[in-house]
Amino acid sequence: DIIPIAAHMLSKLDKQCNTNTHITSDAIDALTSYEWPGNARELGNVIHRGHILAAKGKITAADLIFDLSDGVGSLNTADVLASMLHSDQENEVQL
Repeated sequence: DIIPIAAHMLSKLDKQCNTNTHITSDAIDALTSYEWPGNARELGNVIHRGHILAAKGKITAADLIFDLSDGVGSLNTADVLASMLHSDQENEVQL
């Protein structure tokens, strides 16, 4: 059930941002293997961050940031900001 919901959320973001983003197979694997202790809002946040970080219209597993508060395998704020900055720079180059 996660993938159709994620695809719907991504479709809404694409319409809002006038983009055409796809979820790669490794990202699908990451989404389906995550246990989702939260609710749909958590999934929405993960998809939204993935949409922001996506390069060339593709959300990969590396673009997915799950529950920043769990402390296990999560990224720290500096890593997230560095990744976002890198993504912004790539988007500027494409423009």
